[in-house]
Amino acid sequence: MRGVLGMNYRKWLAAIGSLLVAAMALAAFWVVAFRLMAAAGAVAFFFVAIAILINGYIAKAEDDLPGGFNTPTTSHRDSREK
Repeated sequence: MRGVLGMNYRKWLAAIGSLLVAAMALAAFWVVAFRLMAAAGAVAFFFVAIAILINGYIAKAEDDLPGGFNTPTTSHRDSREK
């Protein structure tokens, strides 16, 4: 039996079915990829938060050392007063 554009209906159904299967496979891939990216983003957010806290602690420790921002040496004070 001939249908649209000279192809029979079975070939059209097979073509449409193949496209649907390909679309479902692509959608499943994107769902998995999105979940993996979300998990990687959560891990990256955790590492960035920890790095910010560690950086703040190190900066505070450096500022409290002699010659640091909170305890300048006398040579720095003398240069500012001139």
